[in-house]
Amino acid sequence: MGEFKLTRGLLSAYYIAVLISYPLFNLIQDLINSWVTWLVSATKVASGISLQSSGQLWLALFFVCFVITAIIRKFVVQPLGFFINDEGAPAWELWVTLFLVLGAYVYFLNQIFAQPMPKDWPIWLLKLVDGYKNTFFVTSSDSAENQTWVIVPWLWNIAPITFMYVRTRLKPASK
Repeated sequence: MGEFKLTRGLLSAYYIAVLISYPLFNLIQDLINSWVTWLVSATKVASGISLQSSGQLWLALFFVCFVITAIIRKFVVQPLGFFINDEGAPAWELWVTLFLVLGAYVYFLNQIFAQPMPKDWPIWLLKLVDGYKNTFFVTSSDSAENQTWVIVPWLWNIAPITFMYVRTRLKPASK
């Protein structure tokens, strides 16, 4: 169960695995889509549950991609030691890091795959992870709206690594 304990090491290892997964997913996008199709078919055959709505298909896509990312973390990132070894982070830091890493992961998935996200999720959340464009047909280009969400790519590309770096390397010196 220690592998599922929320720590700096675990979160930073997943973040490095996300950074490795992103170009990999671009290369094997069709293969991942076929695995998602297989998962949907296998779920229907095994349990009789039909995953036909766009939101359910996105969740299946997320599951398949997460399994691949977890494998990369386990067999590439951890053996090579590409993670933060410094432990003892306060709980609030771990939750902020989890939010940033998970948000970046969903954002990157929405950049690669055009699968619509669940429509019953809050609109602000879909816009925050850039899933709105895949989920709803955008007809207007309200300049105030566009200017508000222009921060999204910056947030998910820069914030996770900056937050982890600042919290682990730029600690205030002890007196």
